[in-house]
Amino acid sequence: MAPANPPAFNFTSDASLKEYTVPMKTYLESHPEYDAIATGALVFHTDPVRGDEILLQKRADHDSMPGRWETPGGACDLDDETILHGAARELWEESGLVAEHVICRVGGEHVFFTRRNQRVSKINLEVRVKTEATGVAPTVNLDLNEHSAFVWATEEECRAGRKGDIVLNITTKEQEKAIFEGFRQRKARNAPA
Repeated sequence: MAPANPPAFNFTSDASLKEYTVPMKTYLESHPEYDAIATGALVFHTDPVRGDEILLQKRADHDSMPGRWETPGGACDLDDETILHGAARELWEESGLVAEHVICRVGGEHVFFTRRNQRVSKINLEVRVKTEATGVAPTVNLDLNEHSAFVWATEEECRAGRKGDIVLNITTKEQEKAIFEGFRQRKARNAPA
């Protein structure tokens, strides 16, 4: 589980994310079609042998969509300094990872309705996290109330829905699309010119 006291979220972000550097309330005032904002943090690690791997977390058995896999994320709170801070907070709460730089938005708009009929816009973001060493996967500390396991999975493993003996049933088609788009954007950004 993440430590009791959150860190100071002193991350940087790409200029393309300027519209998310405002509090959720401010953002919603200019986007009245939404009632709330959620974020997803796509965290990648480049393994020296396996290449790019994404962090996936298995939802707890007592939660909605039990046993399914997703990226860290959740609802922005009214007291989050900005939408990006909401993403950093959710990432830290669910994985114990500390955002270092928010790289880019991943994919387009994903809108869904909650059980209370709130219209939510989910913003997926690629986030680089602080690590102890290059080439070593960041240390994940799950909140066991929300997630029961985690894996670092390659794109091929995500597409196959399996990492070794572990079946990777992703929570939703939209989450699956975001994962594949995250891999696509990374490849495009890292391709030789």
